[in-house]
Amino acid sequence: MEFLWIGDGLDGREIKFPKGNIWKLEDKLSESSQQAVPPSEAKAVYVCRQQISGREEGPQAIMKVHMQYVFPLAESFGQ
Repeated sequence: MEFLWIGDGLDGREIKFPKGNIWKLEDKLSESSQQAVPPSEAKAVYVCRQQISGREEGPQAIMKVHMQYVFPLAESFGQ
């Protein structure tokens, strides 16, 4: 069984980009994770919709979300 890092933690979240565009993550199409070799990572693919003020629905797109985690060393080398 694969452990899902992202789970439902991003469902419905709005992502704001530097130029002011806002996209809402709607439906997750897939998720996978890889934990065998550092760095560990998780990926998810979402259908998202651009949020445009004054409009009910903006254009749809696909957004890929990547997370990485590098496990810290318990002790420094040489100690």
